[in-house]
Amino acid sequence: GWNPNTAMVLMTSTNLINWKSSIVNIPAAFETFKDVNRVWAPETIYDKKVGRYMLYWSMRTGQEADIIYYAYANKDFTALESEPKQLLFSPTKGACIDGDIVERNGKFHLFFKTESEGAKIRQAISDHLTGGYEVQQGIVQLTKEPAEGVGVYKLNNEDGYVLMYDVYK
Repeated sequence: GWNPNTAMVLMTSTNLINWKSSIVNIPAAFETFKDVNRVWAPETIYDKKVGRYMLYWSMRTGQEADIIYYAYANKDFTALESEPKQLLFSPTKGACIDGDIVERNGKFHLFFKTESEGAKIRQAISDHLTGGYEVQQGIVQLTKEPAEGVGVYKLNNEDGYVLMYDVYK
């Protein structure tokens, strides 16, 4: 269902067949987030400067707007090392979900769905992985219908990228 969903599952494998899993229940792990009722769409990116995986996901408290947060995974990828911090500060204070980050030419590009502006895919850019994202003007999707579930991938052996998203009605 849509509510409540307060945890994420972290999984590791050495062979892509056998998996070990850990549950990170945000309200149970962090008193500051005891009233969270949604933890959605976790993603990871390797932070070369820190030498660890950064997780980022959307989170909501009560009926407030969803916000994209981040935290670093521990060495074993079984828990978060520290309390989550807000990653994206939406200028409209609207809900932001389904983030995906790619690095290109020293800049970090965060693609996300905004709920308050017609369920469209937007882009924010920063010089730093963990903050300073500036939301760009306009939308990046080519469809007019509501969209979510954004994913961005660099093409192998080429300079191009692929932007994928779900269209729903």
